Amino acid sequence: MFPDGAEQYIEKLAQYIPIREGVMRTVLDMGCGVASFGGYLLAQNMLAMSFAPRDSHKSQIQFALERGIPAFVAMLGTRRLPFPAFGFDLVHCSRCLIPFTGYNASYFIEVDRLLRPGGYLVISGPPVQWAKQDKEWSDLQAVASALCYELIVVDGNTAIWKKPAGNMCQPRQNEFGLELCDDSDDASQAW
Repeated sequence: MFPDGAEQYIEKLAQYIPIREGVMRTVLDMGCGVASFGGYLLAQNMLAMSFAPRDSHKSQIQFALERGIPAFVAMLGTRRLPFPAFGFDLVHCSRCLIPFTGYNASYFIEVDRLLRPGGYLVISGPPVQWAKQDKEWSDLQAVASALCYELIVVDGNTAIWKKPAGNMCQPRQNEFGLELCDDSDDASQAW
């Protein structure tokens, strides 16, 4: 997942996002494998909650837990993840293969619910500039734009977006059928 190691990967991210300034404290690492990313963030005084998306990764989650890294098995599906709204400063996905734009972008909407205003979304690997995934990459950029995320950088196969800091909720539709506002929705209901 990190050909040059997790430390070098984190160094690369730190060029674009304030990892070392103490601004970010909480991270959601999606599709974490053995949670190396979360483990190395502990040295930066950041707490990463890592999850693997299916039962076949139980041994990887067990390995992460034995190393003292918070981790669990979870699926992005019909229910929200069990965290309060705006609970994470950084949401990270490296080669996790989550179809963020599928199902009317419901997975991206869940990431948006969990990410604090002004927080960062990092996606490394597919579909970011990945061979034969041009449509998925284009759709991902369109969904991020529809949610008013600012594209900070695309560095190889890593894309970093920043969520708007203010209340950018605007009731509108787009090509993905996203309902970007719903006053009756309690964003922390799952929690």
